[in-house]
Amino acid sequence: NVPLDIYVMFDLSCSMSCTVDQSGCCKDTNPAPVNEWRITPVREAMRHFLEDPASAGIGVGLGMFGDHNVGNPNDPMVCSVEAHADAEVPIGVLPGSAPDLIAALEAAEPQGGTPTHLAVDGACVYANAWREQNPSHKVVILLVTDGIPEHSCNANITSAVRAARECYDGGAGREIYVLGVEANNNNSLAQLNEIADAGGTRQAYLTDANDVAGSVLSALNAIRADASIPCTLNVPKPDGGTVDYGKVNVGICDAAEQTVPTFF
Repeated sequence: NVPLDIYVMFDLSCSMSCTVDQSGCCKDTNPAPVNEWRITPVREAMRHFLEDPASAGIGVGLGMFGDHNVGNPNDPMVCSVEAHADAEVPIGVLPGSAPDLIAALEAAEPQGGTPTHLAVDGACVYANAWREQNPSHKVVILLVTDGIPEHSCNANITSAVRAARECYDGGAGREIYVLGVEANNNNSLAQLNEIADAGGTRQAYLTDANDVAGSVLSALNAIRADASIPCTLNVPKPDGGTVDYGKVNVGICDAAEQTVPTFF
C-alpha cells in the first residue's frame, strides 16, 4: 500500500471557545465552562482517532491557525504564509507520534480570527515539502474548523477557495479534506463545502451538534478510509531503457482470485 500522511491544520479561532449555540469570542464576552467549548469534543475525537489501532502506520502532523491575539487581527507577523507553514508537530507515524500530537492539542487555546486562506496556503507549503522528501507517500491536508474565513488578515471565502484550488492543482497537488464543526456561526457550512470542493474532496464532513465528539470521530474514520485508497501505483524502474506507460501490463485479480492480464 502507498503510505498515507495526513497534515492536520487545526482552527484555534476564538469561536472554538463557544458552545455550539454561541458565536463570537465567547471566552472573553460570554464564557461557558471549558467542557462545553466546541474545541473540547473535537480534541476528544482526535485523541481517539490518533490512538485507534486502525490508524497505526498513518503519518500525522499538526499545524494551527487562529492562534494569535484577536485584538490585533492584521499583525503582519501573523498575516503571512510563512507564519502558517511551520508544523506544531511534524508528521510522524502513528502510534509513536500520538502522544506529542495529543499533548499539543490539549495545550492549544482558542485565541484569534480565522485566516483560512493562510492556513491552507501554509499547510500546502508544509505538505508539498514533506512530499518532496517522501515521494512514495500520499500526502493530504485535513482542515479542522468551526467557521467561515473572517476577522483576521482580510480573510474571506474567495481567498480560501482560491488557496484550496491552487493547492489541489487539478489533482497534481494535495487533496484538502474539510471537517466542519457545526455551530451557530453565520451559515459557515456552505462555505466549508466550497473549500472542500475546490480542494478535490467534493464536500466537507460535518459534525452533528447533538453528538460533536461522536460525529467528529466518524468523520475522521471516513476521511482515513477515503484518503487511504491509492489513486497511483508505483512502477518499478526498468533494468534498461525507459518505461512506455502506454504499454504497462497490469494484472487485475478477479472475484475468483485469478489474475486477468490487462493492458493500458
